[in-house]
Amino acid sequence: MDNEDHLGLGTSLSTPLEKLIRNSLLMLLMLSVLAFGTVEYWSIALFGILLILLFLFWGGLELTRSVFRVSFPLLLWPLLLAILYGLMQAKTKVDDAGRHWALSMDPEATLLVVEVMALLLIAGLMFANVFRTSQSLQLLRNFLVVFGMLYSLFALINHFTWNGRYFWFIEPSVTPSNPFGSYVNHNHFAGMVEMLAPIPLSLILTRTVRGEIALINGLAAGLMGIATILSLSRGGMISLIAGLMFVVFLGLRPSRFYPPGYAEYQKEVGRTGIMRSLPLALTRILAALIIMGVLAAGILWVGADSVIERLDLEGSSNTATSDGEVGLEATLHQSRGFIWEDTVRMIRANWLTGVGLGAYQTAYPIYSQRDRFHLIGQAHNDYLQVIADGGIIFGLLALIFLVLLIRYGKRAIDHPDPSMSSLAIGCSGGVMAILVHSFFDFNLQIPSNSLIFLLLSIVLWRIGYSAINKRVGHKWIGLNSSVNDDQ
Repeated sequence: MDNEDHLGLGTSLSTPLEKLIRNSLLMLLMLSVLAFGTVEYWSIALFGILLILLFLFWGGLELTRSVFRVSFPLLLWPLLLAILYGLMQAKTKVDDAGRHWALSMDPEATLLVVEVMALLLIAGLMFANVFRTSQSLQLLRNFLVVFGMLYSLFALINHFTWNGRYFWFIEPSVTPSNPFGSYVNHNHFAGMVEMLAPIPLSLILTRTVRGEIALINGLAAGLMGIATILSLSRGGMISLIAGLMFVVFLGLRPSRFYPPGYAEYQKEVGRTGIMRSLPLALTRILAALIIMGVLAAGILWVGADSVIERLDLEGSSNTATSDGEVGLEATLHQSRGFIWEDTVRMIRANWLTGVGLGAYQTAYPIYSQRDRFHLIGQAHNDYLQVIADGGIIFGLLALIFLVLLIRYGKRAIDHPDPSMSSLAIGCSGGVMAILVHSFFDFNLQIPSNSLIFLLLSIVLWRIGYSAINKRVGHKWIGLNSSVNDDQ
């Protein structure tokens, strides 16, 4: 084993078995995306079996150590409590008249959601412990950039050569309306890619990578951005821009801590006030213009008319299909607004405990003012559906998670090590993108996308917790690496 990591991030993972576990976990992440987002029953089962086997192998390895070093992040406690709450919703009771009663309107659907959440909890726990050093986090960063680039390239090629089959030879069981890459729905493809695109941009802006490596990261960011635009996902385009601009303003912010004598040097050379901040402002504007230029090039490649038509907010109305999707000329409000209105009625009627995790489709006809036989599976707004499914109780758990995420994210961005800070900025941009997209869609209900979101959150927790948060004068004082890191 290597010596303690100088960042206080723990001991480097260097044994063959530890490398095998780490690489297997990354392969599972990739499999979850390629297996159509892990939304089919067979893909959930396959992912669950492989993950549990890997978890048992990793757990057995940890038990053989002389020192127990497994940490349970505070960030995962809301997820654990949500699982317990889902089990309580699904618990069925029989009254004196022999009628079955449960908090959930569809206990079986609730149990399925609980199973997926349990798998996410296991994956999150492994991510938190397997990627615990600066070296392993950098390897994770490189994997996410390369995977995002290659997957976007595959999606673009597949789009231009689409023959009605996934991967050119897998026949879909149901004809997809808007497929892209390995996803049945283009919005979910965009949701996945938009979480990864900010990472290479952050590395470039913070000058963490330079030369040929910077060019590769620029190519990765460009391919992911163009693939998102080409998917014609309105929410994806808006969210991508939000995430990228978030990275621009964080990645080019003035340094909060300067080396000894830096202020005196600035005075000597006459760089004070506006003159000192002007180069930073110009760089920020230039970076923003480059981003807009790449996106504009992608729009021209797709065809400006198609993109404008997707983003048109005053287009003609259209009738929704069975999954809530509408034609290209429909507006965002017309394609989502009536669902949101019905969801609000659902929330008012079940504001405390909700209709049950995963029971939205079962409960929707009761509160819909349209055709009662019109099936809607999701609210197309993750925030509304969290409260509709779990009530105020589940909503509070989600709010606690976000508060903790912001807390650790802020500390991670301020990490004194530039490589860790840049990774935190990129992950924060990905989190920002998916949180914006969640206003328009249900990406966080797609297992592969929720897994990537959880991974980015765990990275922010790991860097944030290890961040050196005290300094004396101009010198940083680090946290003792032996301190229990389950907070």
